[in-house]
Amino acid sequence: MSSLPSPTQQLIRAAQDDNVIELWLSRVNLRSRQTYHTTIRQFQLHFEFAPLHRITLEDLIQWQQMLSLRYSQNTQRSKVSIIKSLFNFAHRAGYLQINPVVLLKTPNAHPCLHERILTKSQVEAMVLHADSDRNELIAQTLYTLGLRVSELVEMKWSDFSPTDTGMRLRVIGKGNKQRHINIPDHLYQYLQRLRGDSPYVFRSRQGPQLTRQQVYNIIKSLGDRLNIRLSPHYLRHSHATHSLAGGCPLKLLSDNLGHSNISVTSNYLHANETDGSANYLPAMGGLNSA
Repeated sequence: MSSLPSPTQQLIRAAQDDNVIELWLSRVNLRSRQTYHTTIRQFQLHFEFAPLHRITLEDLIQWQQMLSLRYSQNTQRSKVSIIKSLFNFAHRAGYLQINPVVLLKTPNAHPCLHERILTKSQVEAMVLHADSDRNELIAQTLYTLGLRVSELVEMKWSDFSPTDTGMRLRVIGKGNKQRHINIPDHLYQYLQRLRGDSPYVFRSRQGPQLTRQQVYNIIKSLGDRLNIRLSPHYLRHSHATHSLAGGCPLKLLSDNLGHSNISVTSNYLHANETDGSANYLPAMGGLNSA
């Protein structure tokens, strides 16, 4: 096994931070690149674009304290992880001789999955309050199929194929992994109403395809009408929880959601705060039974 390069041995020709950042971003998944880029720019603005080699552990701790005042625990964790990834890359490539992030603690994830799950009545209300047929179908499709927003905007008519029992959808998920999802007949019939010249199922008024940000805005505005916090991923979480509550096998749900490991899907088994193991025990005689 080859050892890591010495920090003093520079493996890249980068002469300034932007060169390193550009090279590091090129290794990031395309769907995540904009999020990474935004976090890095916020980081640079905070430090007034000071060179990376001048940023100390004390600076990073102060920056992390600022994050704790502005963002949720999970958002803090995401931003710290991104910055640590950049510094680790720059150090391993020999661009930075000292790596201060090795002593920076990443915040723990906050187990708030239950807070992102809608009730079934909220899902129904959300659909009823959509301001157009297209936006109603966007919400229905995200919830009914449990899609990620990136998977929804990439849906094409060519991804549908008939089976002996109906239609199924080919989905390209994270890591370009392919899976197939059976489509309820009623949803496919509704989607057919949108069909036009564009190869994409959901079109934008400005072009042939919706962007992820446009879908986020559509779902957020639906939540605003209902006075609830809402995002596309909330609908995916709700799909998973409601499916399990309805008796869907865990392995089937894991395959439909495109999870790489069934242990990720099992998190939804613990997301229902209104349920408890005591509800599944037989009733016992109490004080009033004597």
